[in-house]
Amino acid sequence: MVLRCKSVGYLSWSRFSWKKHLTYKKILRRNLRSNKIKGVYMKTQLIGIDIDGTLVDDHNQVSTANKDAIKRAKLAGIKVVLCTGRPLKAISHVLEACDLTDAGDYAITYNGGLIQATDTGEIIQHIVLSQDDVVSLYNLSKTLDMPISLVGMEDVKVLQNHHDRPCLYYTINKWLSHHPFQFDDYTGQQVVNKMVIARPEAEIEEALKKIPEHYFEQFFIVKSLPNLLEFMPKTVNKGAALKRLGQQLGIVTEAMMGIGDMDNDLTMIEIVGKGVVMGQAPDYMKDVADYITKSNNESGVAHAIEQWALNML
Repeated sequence: MVLRCKSVGYLSWSRFSWKKHLTYKKILRRNLRSNKIKGVYMKTQLIGIDIDGTLVDDHNQVSTANKDAIKRAKLAGIKVVLCTGRPLKAISHVLEACDLTDAGDYAITYNGGLIQATDTGEIIQHIVLSQDDVVSLYNLSKTLDMPISLVGMEDVKVLQNHHDRPCLYYTINKWLSHHPFQFDDYTGQQVVNKMVIARPEAEIEEALKKIPEHYFEQFFIVKSLPNLLEFMPKTVNKGAALKRLGQQLGIVTEAMMGIGDMDNDLTMIEIVGKGVVMGQAPDYMKDVADYITKSNNESGVAHAIEQWALNML
């Protein structure tokens, strides 16, 4: 089922008041840890793992230690779910390497917009941008004077309005086909999972400052990489998707672990019972974590699974 929505709900982290947020988190985490000390916490039944900067190292490789830890968790009866901004097509090799393509295995893609079974491709939930959303974001890109692309299921429509400063998304997502597109050809029938601006980090930071506040109220806007700004329906994020999948599987969020490193992982880190942040992650990510593991170049995922999932069964 495909839901085209203009959503309400989660705040965009780019404009969130971190001081207020961290005060709330400290109180919440203190209460949670108090319960854990008393033995009230739940054993981990599901682990959500980000890919870029988390599961893979800086050379885009999954270490043997990470693969083995995931396989051991799966053998222990723990669901392991990759949660990424990439499409399913772009993570098939990672799923296979980690033995996550069996019946009962799932993946969360497009930053939470799509939940699929990895063996059959069966869709559990699919939330996409509405026609009005797409038009609104296109108008925003013109206001910002930034190139923007439309990301579909199998391709990326690259708008041809900035020949001198093209969208560089093709350097980030090499698994989908990228082709030129004129916005006049957009009919509203094309599925658009998200829209992206990919430019050097300094340009992304400058663009963020210029986005009118009402766009942050209408969309989930996140900088998932230093050079990548993504625009999704408001209800689309990894935390909400994990909760939805948990409802499907009968697993509450308190029995989940989430492992990530960047802004688009925050909702996942926050909603789960055990939020784990990578060692190389920004300080503001570490401030909201339950645990801080090793870096992505030191098999931090394996360390987290061993220390705070398998050792607590």
